[in-house]
Amino acid sequence: MNLRWPCLLSIALLTLSGLAVSASPALSKKGSCPAGYHTEGHYCVGNHGADAPAAIPKKGSCPAGYHTEGHYCVANHGADAPAAIPKEGSCPSGYHTEGHYCVGNRR
Repeated sequence: MNLRWPCLLSIALLTLSGLAVSASPALSKKGSCPAGYHTEGHYCVGNHGADAPAAIPKKGSCPAGYHTEGHYCVANHGADAPAAIPKEGSCPSGYHTEGHYCVGNRR
């Protein structure tokens, strides 16, 4: 029995779960990093010791709860911005389409 796929899947899930709870979110760098982030190589990384606001690459207009900062959409300060991801095909379960983004449904 080939154990390669289950092993790779486990590594991928652990990596994704680590990213979801990471204290320092990272974005591919395009131009200047948004407020709350600093440059590390080709990435914008959330500042240590401070909660970096949620940020996503800008594709068209930013979704509700976000504002434009250079090449990024950044969650409004003090707002409970919904989760948002750039739209690639259909949005996943629990998300709806808002322009070029999939935005998490409010509960």
